[in-house]
Amino acid sequence: MEEEGVGGEDRIRSLPESLIRHILSLLPTKCVVATTILSRGWNNLWISLPVLDFREWKSPNTQETLSSTNSFMDFVDRVLLLRNMSDIKKFCLTCNSEYFDDQRIKAWILTAIQCRVEELIVSRDASERVDIIPVDLYTCESLTSLDIDLFGGQHLNLPQLISFPRLKILQLSEISVFRQRNIQQLFSNCPILEELCLKYCLLNHLNIISSTLKSLTFVSSLRICMSDVKIKIDTPNLISITVDDGIPQHLVVESFPSLVDADIHRMYTDPSVPVDVIPNFVKKLSNVKHLKLSGNISESLELADVLSTSFPTFINLITLEVSFYQDSAS
Repeated sequence: MEEEGVGGEDRIRSLPESLIRHILSLLPTKCVVATTILSRGWNNLWISLPVLDFREWKSPNTQETLSSTNSFMDFVDRVLLLRNMSDIKKFCLTCNSEYFDDQRIKAWILTAIQCRVEELIVSRDASERVDIIPVDLYTCESLTSLDIDLFGGQHLNLPQLISFPRLKILQLSEISVFRQRNIQQLFSNCPILEELCLKYCLLNHLNIISSTLKSLTFVSSLRICMSDVKIKIDTPNLISITVDDGIPQHLVVESFPSLVDADIHRMYTDPSVPVDVIPNFVKKLSNVKHLKLSGNISESLELADVLSTSFPTFINLITLEVSFYQDSAS
């Protein structure tokens, strides 16, 4: 594909602008900017793209240095400045270097909020406590999807005022939340939330009560002092549940009448948790259509002596997958 005037047809420029914009929106922003050399017609097109993806800001084998990080931060500043506050549909940012300036990160997120961002994905890796989330985020009315990952179990400071009227997807990873009232306020102020995923978080009290929630995932968020963790789940319209985690002693679960998929994995045993906790939880899944049990779930059911006595009937079950865990020392 040669440029016009060099002897060939400029096929790239002849593509419909809607198609070009769609293709560019699937690329990391640094690649999008680089494509401007392919066609003169693209020089300003990328500036108005609704997707900004800064996750792959360096090559895999490139060593992170102060200079390279500063160059990237300057690049983000220029991109946001050139866009002149036009709407942002999706903003993705990964800051996996110790040299990042948290205040600049916070300013970028604030800019995305002011540009009515709909999908926000932020990942920050730092050994020390970070402060990158502006308070304005928690009242962002345009957000439909929010994904925050603070490597290392960083504390998330939740304000008293929280409101996500359009939020449908919420994922929190490697986050510690110590104030029960604040985390409850976070969930209760997402009135149309459909997907909730908690990965490697530190939580000890949690009430998930929602008539809109359709998908719920726990990954290693309930393991710390399971005898003290208190969880209540009341989600009558839940379609999918995934638990790759411990099952705490104080777990109150209502029935799941709409459940289609359940994937329960338990790899370790906490002696402080009574043997009937696992069977009682599995019984709540009796309406499921596709059930997957793995880890030492079967061992827990056997210890509770429910397999041949009080095990529930799964009247809607279509597929069942059971994987057994065997201790290598046995």
